[in-house]
Amino acid sequence: MDRGPDDDVEVSFVGPAGEYEVDAVCVGDQPEIGWELDD
Repeated sequence: MDRGPDDDVEVSFVGPAGEYEVDAVCVGDQPEIGWELDD
């Protein structure tokens, strides 16, 4: 685990429908969130 401020994050977890990947990136002072389902 990396600690401290960063401009992006990626998280993955497994749910009933498959594996989810969520990412967030800071663009200026606003976050942009994306996600993908790998079934």
